[in-house]
Amino acid sequence: MWDAEKQHHFDQLRQRALTETLSGEEARELEEMLAALEAVEQSYLAPALARMDVDLHQREEQLTMLQTRNEELALLAQQHAQLLSEAKKWLDSFEQRRLILQDRYTRLTQPLAPSKARG
Repeated sequence: MWDAEKQHHFDQLRQRALTETLSGEEARELEEMLAALEAVEQSYLAPALARMDVDLHQREEQLTMLQTRNEELALLAQQHAQLLSEAKKWLDSFEQRRLILQDRYTRLTQPLAPSKARG
């Protein structure tokens, strides 16, 4: 268990390790304390890391689904644009045919001009 006394002793060993050479026993003790501190930190962090890992996997799955949907939407938009292009061509063709028919109708339904008498 990590308490104030242990923290104080740890701080002293670390300070001495920075300013002078520790004995073999002190160096081993500092290593053990560091390992114990890391284990305590790991035990505190493990649940949060696990949650983050689950969240990351969920977000990766969501990203994959969104990318797939975006690709499908892009294909749909391309097909829609093609449909509009084809519809415009058909409308242009129908309009040309309508104009031709209208012109023929107009010519056929015009009153005939009276012929001039020859003299």
